[in-house]
Amino acid sequence: TPPPPPSNDNFATPIAVSCGNVYTGDTSAPATLDEDNAPDGFGADLDAPNLWYSFTGSGAPQTVTLDLCGSSYDTSVLVYTGTSGNLTLVAANDDDGTCTSNATNSKLSFNSDGVTTYYITVEGYNVGNVGAFTMNVTCAAVKPPAVNNQDCGTALTVNVDGTDTNSD
Repeated sequence: TPPPPPSNDNFATPIAVSCGNVYTGDTSAPATLDEDNAPDGFGADLDAPNLWYSFTGSGAPQTVTLDLCGSSYDTSVLVYTGTSGNLTLVAANDDDGTCTSNATNSKLSFNSDGVTTYYITVEGYNVGNVGAFTMNVTCAAVKPPAVNNQDCGTALTVNVDGTDTNSD
């Protein structure tokens, strides 16, 4: 009999990841494709055997980096929020040019709000790209802007009388 698929082969059973740790996996058979109707984007499409991970922050916003540069095949990584059959794409990457060992490996960063659970799936560029991967998860604090007028929606009114608007 063939071996069973990995425990995190399905969206319903992701492996929880945390900052500062390295995770390994293999999308070769008996891994299968799960949630293939999830949204694609950022140059990646969910169409190959994939494994699932989850990340929930520590309560404070963080920039989370997922680095698959040390993987043995052409990887893709996608990050979602939501539920099975109703996923929203947050970030994705197919090829990251900063991966010096293999430019077809993936690396991305996304901002976690600190409380939402994010679902991460690792797969290959297409259905024929499978193999062993290494995912390094690192986090950094999100630095808030110095003032709240950093975009058009929160712009300060410029006074024509020369008074200070307390902006940097």
